[in-house]
Amino acid sequence: EASGWTFHTIVGEHRDGNYICIPNWNIGSELAGLRDVFWNEERLKKYTNLNQDNAKAIARAIAEADRWIEKYHKEECG
Repeated sequence: EASGWTFHTIVGEHRDGNYICIPNWNIGSELAGLRDVFWNEERLKKYTNLNQDNAKAIARAIAEADRWIEKYHKEECG
């Protein structure tokens, strides 16, 4: 959630890089590295109908989720 809006995000990787889909907003876009908040925010602002605050919140959430997944993976796989 950001600015009172809800975003169901699907983030994945394909042969040429990362992507994001936000089905409830009819959004699909390429992403840079998952922690590249600046590039991902700019991409979401430029190529979707998201405003700056929502694009920034989503880009930051993706980066934080990637950090959490890496930490969890290290703890579980030791």
